[in-house]
Amino acid sequence: MINAPFKAVCFMLATISLLSVSDAAAKWLVPHYSAVQIVFLRALLGVGPALALVVWEQGRRGLATSYLFAHTVRSVLMLVSWLLFIIALRSISLANAYTLVFGAPLFMTLFGRIFLGERVSHSRWVAVIGGFVGVLIVLSPASLGFSLAAFVALSAAVVWAVTSLVARRLSQHEPSTRILFYYMAISTLATLPFAAASWTPIALGHVPLFLLTGLIGVAAHWLLAQAFRYGEVSLIAPFEYTGLVWAMALGYWLWGDVPSSGVLAGGALIIASGIYMVRHEGGSGRTEKEHGEAEDEGPTPSPSPVSSASSASSP
Repeated sequence: MINAPFKAVCFMLATISLLSVSDAAAKWLVPHYSAVQIVFLRALLGVGPALALVVWEQGRRGLATSYLFAHTVRSVLMLVSWLLFIIALRSISLANAYTLVFGAPLFMTLFGRIFLGERVSHSRWVAVIGGFVGVLIVLSPASLGFSLAAFVALSAAVVWAVTSLVARRLSQHEPSTRILFYYMAISTLATLPFAAASWTPIALGHVPLFLLTGLIGVAAHWLLAQAFRYGEVSLIAPFEYTGLVWAMALGYWLWGDVPSSGVLAGGALIIASGIYMVRHEGGSGRTEKEHGEAEDEGPTPSPSPVSSASSASSP
């Protein structure tokens, strides 16, 4: 019989691999379509499966919410983050974009202290400082450089961190499937007029890629929920950083991208800081039973907007 931690790791690895493929599909599409059109179609294709997931788990009552304003604020902020990420992909490689947005957990810690008055332990400050040093290395002239695209990718991480402050509160009251549905629905409505204004006819060969970016979100949401059901946060969260391996592999295979030594060094420092912070979280000792109960409340926050689909269901 397969033990629970092994299942959790397998589910998390599957989640990140799917999301990396989805982001690669988005990068392939971005030279041909506006970022808002890509986001609109991704959300539109995800509404139906997300609705089915809610009804399957909770019935029609699962759609009722008393937190529509919070859903709207969270969804709009996530839209901005996702749009910035896609815009950045126009000019920089998938691996470079991933490296910068992996700084999101560090911004989350900093903003939590500033805006929510959260207590930040010594180990967290060490991780934040180390992560910011890693970002500076990536943005140094010897590596990626502080280009407009790099600034946009970093902005995506900052906006995602602000989104997480809202999402932390919302996830205490709403199940993850409902959060996912409202994100998809609100995103579809919010981007519809802008997508219509800049609409580009979809080439037949691009239809599978659009389907991929839309449907993977719901599939990854389910996989992520399973990962947090079977494993502790401190066990599975670091495996999100395998997305950088996928990004480098897909980037090299599809576009011939090779990260510079500076990007690799800065990325390694950012990842090490993130793992260090996760490992020193005070609440990492939850049991499998507690995770099973927590699944009804929504999965634990995903560390960065790289997990773009899982972020639709979490934090």
